Amino acid sequence: MPRKYRRIFELRRPMKNITVKVRVLEKRGKREVFSRITGKYHRFTEFVVGDDTGLIPLVLWEDNKNDIKVGLTYTLIGVDVKLFNDMPRIIVKRETIIQESEAIDETRINTGIITNNDG
Repeated sequence: MPRKYRRIFELRRPMKNITVKVRVLEKRGKREVFSRITGKYHRFTEFVVGDDTGLIPLVLWEDNKNDIKVGLTYTLIGVDVKLFNDMPRIIVKRETIIQESEAIDETRINTGIITNNDG
């Protein structure tokens, strides 16, 4: 049975354990945040990814050993969507399966920014 991919325009609210197919368009760089829960700093790399329905940030945490490259298309199995400042982000977890996929043509990517508006 074929796997159901969520499209970026559907990612407007928190979701768990979904599958998306996206092209990596930009690497925004590495950041560091302090966790009050663990009392430690954690690093992540943020990317901009897209499909033919829009763009969304993608967060790859430091403990994820997978390497994502700009310009390639990936199927991401088992990601979460979380809101940060009312904007959705794809969160790649340690358990996420990252598979290089057939390319999404960059000229077909909708460059409209996803918003929290429902209208």
